[in-house]
Amino acid sequence: MVLSTVVGTTAFSTVKAAVDPPIQILVGLLSVAAAVLASLQTFLSFSELAERNRATAARYGKLRRDVEHVQAFLSHHADDLPNLMKTFKERWDHLSQEAPEVPERIHNRAVHIVNSERVRPSADNSFQTPTEPIIKASLSLK
Repeated sequence: MVLSTVVGTTAFSTVKAAVDPPIQILVGLLSVAAAVLASLQTFLSFSELAERNRATAARYGKLRRDVEHVQAFLSHHADDLPNLMKTFKERWDHLSQEAPEVPERIHNRAVHIVNSERVRPSADNSFQTPTEPIIKASLSLK
Protein backbone atom coordinates (compact mmCIF):
# COMPACT_ATOMS: atom_id res chain seq x y z
CA MET A 1 0.00 0.00 0.00
CA VAL A 2 2.75 2.42 0.95
CA LEU A 3 4.78 1.43 -2.11
CA SER A 4 1.90 2.11 -4.51
CA THR A 5 1.34 5.50 -2.88
CA VAL A 6 5.03 6.40 -3.17
CA VAL A 7 5.20 5.27 -6.79
CA GLY A 8 2.04 7.20 -7.65
CA THR A 9 3.27 10.33 -5.90
CA THR A 10 6.63 10.08 -7.62
CA ALA A 11 4.99 9.63 -11.02
CA PHE A 12 2.64 12.52 -10.30
CA SER A 13 5.46 14.83 -9.19
CA THR A 14 7.65 14.02 -12.20
CA VAL A 15 4.84 14.81 -14.60
CA LYS A 16 5.29 18.60 -14.55
CA ALA A 17 4.47 21.34 -17.02
CA ALA A 18 5.72 19.28 -19.97
CA VAL A 19 2.48 17.29 -19.92
CA ASP A 20 -1.07 18.52 -20.43
CA PRO A 21 -3.13 19.11 -17.25
CA PRO A 22 -5.69 16.39 -18.11
CA ILE A 23 -2.84 13.84 -18.20
CA GLN A 24 -1.58 15.12 -14.84
CA ILE A 25 -5.07 14.72 -13.39
CA LEU A 26 -5.36 11.21 -14.85
CA VAL A 27 -2.01 10.17 -13.34
CA GLY A 28 -3.06 11.64 -10.00
CA LEU A 29 -6.39 9.79 -10.05
CA LEU A 30 -4.69 6.52 -10.98
CA SER A 31 -2.27 7.02 -8.10
CA VAL A 32 -5.11 7.57 -5.64
CA ALA A 33 -7.05 4.61 -7.07
CA ALA A 34 -4.01 2.34 -6.69
CA ALA A 35 -3.60 3.39 -3.06
CA VAL A 36 -7.30 2.83 -2.32
CA LEU A 37 -7.35 -0.60 -4.01
CA ALA A 38 -4.17 -1.68 -2.22
CA SER A 39 -5.61 -0.69 1.15
CA LEU A 40 -8.89 -2.47 0.37
CA GLN A 41 -6.99 -5.63 -0.52
CA THR A 42 -5.11 -5.42 2.77
CA PHE A 43 -8.25 -4.66 4.79
CA LEU A 44 -10.37 -7.43 3.24
CA SER A 45 -7.50 -9.97 3.46
CA PHE A 46 -8.54 -12.07 0.49
CA SER A 47 -5.46 -14.29 0.65
CA GLU A 48 -6.14 -15.19 4.29
CA LEU A 49 -9.77 -16.02 3.50
CA ALA A 50 -8.73 -18.14 0.53
CA GLU A 51 -6.29 -20.07 2.73
CA ARG A 52 -8.99 -20.67 5.38
CA ASN A 53 -11.36 -21.94 2.67
CA ARG A 54 -8.66 -24.23 1.26
CA ALA A 55 -7.88 -25.67 4.69
CA THR A 56 -11.57 -26.19 5.47
CA ALA A 57 -12.13 -27.93 2.14
CA ALA A 58 -9.20 -30.25 2.88
CA ARG A 59 -10.66 -31.13 6.31
CA TYR A 60 -14.11 -31.80 4.79
CA GLY A 61 -12.42 -33.94 2.13
CA LYS A 62 -10.71 -36.01 4.82
CA LEU A 63 -14.01 -36.48 6.64
CA ARG A 64 -15.68 -37.58 3.38
CA ARG A 65 -12.89 -40.08 2.67
CA ASP A 66 -13.19 -41.48 6.22
CA VAL A 67 -16.95 -41.94 5.79
CA GLU A 68 -16.39 -43.64 2.42
CA HIS A 69 -13.84 -45.96 4.04
CA VAL A 70 -16.36 -47.00 6.69
CA GLN A 71 -18.99 -47.52 3.97
CA ALA A 72 -16.62 -49.69 1.96
CA PHE A 73 -15.77 -51.85 4.95
CA LEU A 74 -19.13 -51.68 6.72
CA SER A 75 -19.08 -55.34 7.66
CA HIS A 76 -15.80 -54.76 9.55
CA HIS A 77 -17.22 -51.74 11.41
CA ALA A 78 -20.78 -53.00 12.08
CA ASP A 79 -20.26 -53.41 15.85
CA ASP A 80 -18.76 -49.96 16.25
CA LEU A 81 -21.16 -48.14 13.90
CA PRO A 82 -22.97 -46.08 16.61
CA ASN A 83 -19.64 -44.79 17.94
CA LEU A 84 -18.40 -44.04 14.43
CA MET A 85 -21.58 -42.11 13.62
CA LYS A 86 -21.20 -40.10 16.82
CA THR A 87 -17.55 -39.36 15.97
CA PHE A 88 -18.43 -38.30 12.42
CA LYS A 89 -21.19 -36.01 13.72
CA GLU A 90 -18.82 -34.40 16.22
CA ARG A 91 -16.17 -33.88 13.53
CA TRP A 92 -18.79 -32.43 11.15
CA ASP A 93 -20.08 -30.04 13.83
CA HIS A 94 -16.55 -28.96 14.71
CA LEU A 95 -15.72 -28.30 11.04
CA SER A 96 -18.94 -26.33 10.56
CA GLN A 97 -18.09 -24.07 13.50
CA GLU A 98 -14.53 -23.41 12.27
CA ALA A 99 -15.40 -22.93 8.59
CA PRO A 100 -15.52 -19.42 7.11
CA GLU A 101 -19.05 -18.20 6.51
CA VAL A 102 -20.23 -18.71 2.96
CA PRO A 103 -22.26 -15.84 1.48
CA GLU A 104 -25.90 -16.78 0.86
CA ARG A 105 -25.63 -16.08 -2.88
CA ILE A 106 -22.77 -18.57 -3.26
CA HIS A 107 -24.51 -21.13 -1.05
CA ASN A 108 -27.70 -20.93 -3.12
CA ARG A 109 -25.74 -21.36 -6.37
CA ALA A 110 -23.96 -24.43 -4.96
CA VAL A 111 -27.26 -25.96 -3.81
CA HIS A 112 -28.70 -25.42 -7.29
CA ILE A 113 -25.71 -27.14 -8.92
CA VAL A 114 -25.86 -30.11 -6.53
CA ASN A 115 -29.62 -30.49 -6.98
CA SER A 116 -29.29 -30.45 -10.77
CA GLU A 117 -26.75 -33.31 -10.57
CA ARG A 118 -28.78 -35.54 -8.29
CA VAL A 119 -29.73 -39.07 -9.22
CA ARG A 120 -32.40 -38.97 -11.93
CA PRO A 121 -34.27 -41.53 -14.02
CA SER A 122 -32.76 -42.62 -17.33
CA ALA A 123 -34.67 -43.41 -20.53
CA ASP A 124 -35.51 -46.95 -19.32
CA ASN A 125 -36.84 -45.60 -15.97
CA SER A 126 -33.89 -47.00 -14.00
CA PHE A 127 -32.07 -44.50 -11.80
CA GLN A 128 -28.50 -43.48 -12.48
CA THR A 129 -26.07 -40.89 -11.27
CA PRO A 130 -24.71 -38.31 -13.72
CA THR A 131 -21.39 -40.18 -13.92
CA GLU A 132 -22.81 -43.65 -14.64
CA PRO A 133 -23.07 -43.16 -18.44
CA ILE A 134 -19.43 -42.03 -18.50
CA ILE A 135 -18.33 -45.06 -16.45
CA LYS A 136 -20.34 -47.46 -18.63
CA ALA A 137 -18.92 -45.93 -21.81
CA SER A 138 -15.36 -46.20 -20.51
CA LEU A 139 -15.89 -49.83 -19.51
CA SER A 140 -17.24 -50.70 -22.95
CA LEU A 141 -14.09 -49.31 -24.54
CA LYS A 142 -11.87 -51.86 -22.76
